[in-house]
Amino acid sequence: MTGSFAWCLAEWLNLAQVVGLIFALTLSHNTLAFAYSSQQRGYLKQNWKRHLLPLVLIGSAVFATCWYGNPPVYFLFALHHMFNETYLSQERFKQRDGVLAFARASLHFVCYFTLTRLNLSYFVPVFDKALFACTLLAATGFVLFILAKKWNEESRADLLNELLLPAITAWSLATKSLTVDHLVLYHFIFWALHPIPRLKKQSKLLSYLGWTSILSGVAALFTPLGPHWGNITVAGMSYLIGLASFFHFFSSFALSRSHPEWIKRWFFPKAATVVAIASPKTFSKSA
Repeated sequence: MTGSFAWCLAEWLNLAQVVGLIFALTLSHNTLAFAYSSQQRGYLKQNWKRHLLPLVLIGSAVFATCWYGNPPVYFLFALHHMFNETYLSQERFKQRDGVLAFARASLHFVCYFTLTRLNLSYFVPVFDKALFACTLLAATGFVLFILAKKWNEESRADLLNELLLPAITAWSLATKSLTVDHLVLYHFIFWALHPIPRLKKQSKLLSYLGWTSILSGVAALFTPLGPHWGNITVAGMSYLIGLASFFHFFSSFALSRSHPEWIKRWFFPKAATVVAIASPKTFSKSA
């Protein structure tokens, strides 16, 4: 449903409006992702010396990418999207299997570039559709093989989850390429909806919905979706989207748990040591 809605938006709006919508959602998504990571920010503030090297590397990466405008957001978003989708599934189905995580990540990686092969053609020579199809079959088969080896009750729901994406990708391969805008809109819409059940339980839903509406609504006023105050061009909006994305992609390594275990070990304390190294107040808020 989320993917269908994102596809309809990208198809219905013209280019300037799509970029404007992404600009507005970028401001809302990135700001709230940072604001609602108070738990991890509190921990890192108290224990920054324990994580000094990775924090310095993140800061350097943000500075370098913003200064040089490279690597392209297209490729960095591929990694960000792959990590989020892969490790959200791992958490959802309570799985810690590294091979399955690798198989999932490979499938999401292949589907991303197959779905957005039109964008990919701007950077590398266009691949033959047969190569995309063979790679998609191999990545899907890899995931199904691992699931079959570890079959249990959760695997049934997991199977449907893992078959849907290759099916959509195969449809795209047989018809036409999507663009990265489709996937970016899906990403924003999905992650705007994902925390709603948790925030509702915490009685924070109204605040979250309010800030989401205010931030995205105010930003939209400066785009072709609204009165276009300031006459920001498409190129200008794209530049600001890039800067915000560079910060979000790299900071999420330290603030989000939707990453591989080897990355999380750089920034997240082990459960057994949390009490010893952080005060109760630091962890009283939910990220």
